[in-house]
Amino acid sequence: MTIAITVFALVLILAIGSISLIRSGELGKLQTILLRLCLEAEREFGGGTGTIKFADVLSKLYPLIPGLLKPFISEAQLSKLVDAALAVLNRQLATNLNVAKIVRGE
Repeated sequence: MTIAITVFALVLILAIGSISLIRSGELGKLQTILLRLCLEAEREFGGGTGTIKFADVLSKLYPLIPGLLKPFISEAQLSKLVDAALAVLNRQLATNLNVAKIVRGE
């Protein structure tokens, strides 16, 4: 019985550790994808349409999240990721003429 409990505990620790590693790696990929989705939404919908852009980005992002991670990523976490991507995009728009031209469709 003690060996079974020890094995179960080890498997549980490994599973949690694996999910954590997968999640952190996948979140990095999601951030890159989010930047692109935010850029596309900004280009498509323009200014003053934040709610629509946010919904558009989430509707395109959610299917890209690996099924294994979906139970572990909340809407609040996705919202924070979108906000972080928007902050990066806004900095790029302010400092990079090429990015601004892409958004304006030039």
